Amino acid sequence: MKKIKRITAVFIAAAFIMLSALSAFAANSSVEEELKEHAYKAYQVFKAADVAEGKLTSVVWGSALAEKDAQDAFLAALKADETFKTEGVSIFNDCTKANEVARVLEALGDNDEKVKAFAKLVISYDGIQYYTETNQQTGETVETFTNGDKIAEAGYYVFKDTADTYTVLNPVLVKMVTNGTVDIKIKASVPQVEKKVLEASYNNNYASKTITADVDGATVPLNYGKGYNDAADYSIGDSVPFELIGTIPENFTDYDSYYYAFHDTLSKGLTYDDEKANLTVELYDVAKDGEALVYKAVSTVNENSYSVNVTEKADGTAHEIVFENSLDQYLLSANSMLIVHYNAVLNNDAVIGLPGNENEVYLQYSNNPYNTTYNPDKPDETTGETPEDKVIVFTYALDVNKVDPEGNNLKDAKFVLKNADGKYYNSESDGDSYWVDSKDNAEVLTTDSNGFFEVKGIDNGKYFLEETAAPNGFQKLQGDIEFTIDAKLLSRSTASEDAPQNWTGVPEAALPSFTASLKENSAVNLTLKNETVNLKVTNTDIYDLPGTGGSGSTVFYIVGGVLIAAALSLLVIKRRVK
Repeated sequence: MKKIKRITAVFIAAAFIMLSALSAFAANSSVEEELKEHAYKAYQVFKAADVAEGKLTSVVWGSALAEKDAQDAFLAALKADETFKTEGVSIFNDCTKANEVARVLEALGDNDEKVKAFAKLVISYDGIQYYTETNQQTGETVETFTNGDKIAEAGYYVFKDTADTYTVLNPVLVKMVTNGTVDIKIKASVPQVEKKVLEASYNNNYASKTITADVDGATVPLNYGKGYNDAADYSIGDSVPFELIGTIPENFTDYDSYYYAFHDTLSKGLTYDDEKANLTVELYDVAKDGEALVYKAVSTVNENSYSVNVTEKADGTAHEIVFENSLDQYLLSANSMLIVHYNAVLNNDAVIGLPGNENEVYLQYSNNPYNTTYNPDKPDETTGETPEDKVIVFTYALDVNKVDPEGNNLKDAKFVLKNADGKYYNSESDGDSYWVDSKDNAEVLTTDSNGFFEVKGIDNGKYFLEETAAPNGFQKLQGDIEFTIDAKLLSRSTASEDAPQNWTGVPEAALPSFTASLKENSAVNLTLKNETVNLKVTNTDIYDLPGTGGSGSTVFYIVGGVLIAAALSLLVIKRRVK
């Protein structure tokens, strides 16, 4: 299994501690505080006779390697490990005793990669024994320790976290006990994930409150990009852009290989099409933009680095983007994150109005640096999962009822529908939406025998409904029926639209208001039913009545006209004769 490359910037903040404690990068205080309550196994690698000025004296093998055979085997393992070799020679090559190993370690810096490797070897070594002591008050054997506990014997210890509150086996800690107090400071190395959806009507670049970097004394939030947030509305047939955002765990370099997978779920109302998805993965990092520090895309991740798995299910689509031990080729920093961009088409299975079309994502990630071989049959042994993050997509509907002045339904009335962009509705369009440029290509919406037609799945905004042909015996409406859908999504309903949404997962909270208005038109009545606009359109009946006499009157008029013309001619001739 190949070794992950050394990160070029400080990527890990508190994965291992040797002789001192480091502060965590962008630490989540609530997580950090709870981790202090975790239970740790202690492995006493070296035992010291005393502590003088914070340094160990008279170092010998500790209880972790109490037996001579275990000591010899451990030394052999140290010397064989490629991590400790330079040009084929181990830094422990000349060591035969505990104090000689301690001298080699003393020359290494805090958080050195070799220090981390040493700690991992201690934990994974088969012959290792964990440290126990007797509680002087109760007489009970103490097998685990938490932050603030006392350890009786001075020495050099490796602490292994045994808790899994955050579904992560936190990495080993190496520290020297100077006053008997266990002082554990560690940040949970748990990645974060968010999902966002584009809403074109949002005019802001929304900034995350949870994904931030602390750089040069400044907090730099992730910018999702203009219009990306938690709630959106679209027409059926539209291609909907999504983002999946994943951070990199701080203990990434502690793993020989690392499994990292986005598990994305699309509702039944959204279709993932490989050809139309336009899926890309970009690596983001903090960079200078003029004088400001911002998150920017620094490179596009090679598509050979991940696999995309799509599985159709009864209630939607399972969509996975999997990095299986392939992140090591990228120079990641403490601020790095991966952002997946892709599109899905809102389809005819989309829910109209509430409860909307929910979509979610969670991350699956390696959580055991002592066992990095991912087994899909036993994922819990090597991986953990983040909580789900959700977005929601809404769409609405138009119902039209055509009636005569008496309220009777009229069939065969024909309409076309235009939106505020001047495009016409056509549900048979094979483009990226159901809206086409030309009226000639518009779908003719015809009332059925009940006087109804429905346009299922339209967006927020202004519309123009034009009657192109009235039923026989009725007058066609003059001018368009103009109406506007005003759906208040999460950010649209707040006083400040530059705030990122924090949708709680309750659909009604994402769509707190739905109204519609009609430009004055005496022939039309607008009502709402849930998130559907109902238009009742009345046609005036017209009559083309025949005159009396039927077709014979026409002959009479013609003959009469001929006789009058002849009489006038005779009168003129007589006057000339005289």
